Amino acid sequence: MILGSGSGNDVACALASKAKHIDAVEIDPVISHLGRIKHPDHPYLDPRVTLYNEDARTFLRYTKNKYDLVVFGFVDPGCTIRSSSFLRVDHYVYTIESIESVLKCLNPNGLAAILYAPDAKDHITARLYNTIKQACGADPLTFANNKGYTILFFGPGTYNVHTVMRNYPEIRRWSMPADLATIRPCTDQWPFLYTSLNYGGITLYLGTLLAVVAFPGIFIFYIQRKSAQLADTGNMFFLGLAFMLIETKSIVELSLLFGATWLVSSAVITMILVLAFLGNLIVQKVKAIPLTYLYFALLGSFAIQYFLSIPNKTDWPPVAVAILATLIACLPILFSSMIFSYCFRQSEHPSSFLAANLLGVAFGGLTENLSLLFGIKGLVPIAVVIYCFSAICLSKSKSQLLFNKSIRT
Repeated sequence: MILGSGSGNDVACALASKAKHIDAVEIDPVISHLGRIKHPDHPYLDPRVTLYNEDARTFLRYTKNKYDLVVFGFVDPGCTIRSSSFLRVDHYVYTIESIESVLKCLNPNGLAAILYAPDAKDHITARLYNTIKQACGADPLTFANNKGYTILFFGPGTYNVHTVMRNYPEIRRWSMPADLATIRPCTDQWPFLYTSLNYGGITLYLGTLLAVVAFPGIFIFYIQRKSAQLADTGNMFFLGLAFMLIETKSIVELSLLFGATWLVSSAVITMILVLAFLGNLIVQKVKAIPLTYLYFALLGSFAIQYFLSIPNKTDWPPVAVAILATLIACLPILFSSMIFSYCFRQSEHPSSFLAANLLGVAFGGLTENLSLLFGIKGLVPIAVVIYCFSAICLSKSKSQLLFNKSIRT
């Protein structure tokens, strides 16, 4: 199995090495089509090759096949982006859970190999090394060539190191430097392979977050006793902040299931728009839902998100998994949209309310970067806290009667 087969170079090499059968997995249908018609060796036309236009993690979730060799190709050229990247196509391919899925696909004497381009002293190589070590419970066998490129082997199979060194004199054994041994491995909850955190950057980010989110919130709480209208504005600000946090979090989470592509982002945004529309439609039809109930429903939807997860291996139909995962990821939008609609309908200053909400949306993306510190699932408690701020503002605002009394037409 070749994960990230691209236009077929790795497939062509495997065929030249007399492989009996190859499952080639490539998420981009355009690249694989170009490989089919333009590659000089036409590897995808060989009867020994089966091409799957599929995300690597999705393929690993459903495949029943066993392999002698699994090769991680150059899944994405994101190593050139380094710390400026956030979520890329290949992030979920290089996590502990992904490595564990690959191990389940190997034959008793099978091996897996990760081919990678970073320098042997790069933090990306160290992160891959630590990820494999934690997934396998043993150090991967790692080689580096004279140019610094690395290859990592792992799995239940055996290999003769001396034979490898004799046949390839340009490579050498590589061991983890002591200063890189503590680098955080990648998991599905923290899949940021290329991110290199430093205390200076973290301090700057947290300072900016306090300046644009925390301090305005404290200011609103401090003077809300004198200005109920400002408390209403604070409620709208926190609703917008949490809304954007949920949206970006949903896109990142569903990338685990379907790949980090524009198609996934479009599907998530479409689901969010549909749920927001349904929320507004319910508000139009139902005039008497106390907001207390909606806030409890919102907390319940976050609890479902936090405690439920799609397994790495499942027999469920892919369509059912897609619908269920998307619904769970986006369900809070339904209740938050209803809360927004009820509050906005009662506003005496709709323009200022909308401006406060859009300002919160603008800062929501900044809040989402907290996943670099707390992980993807760690965003759920953060969203709950933000909605609690919204509820506190609402309890002190002109709309406080919405908590306990019916909405007036």
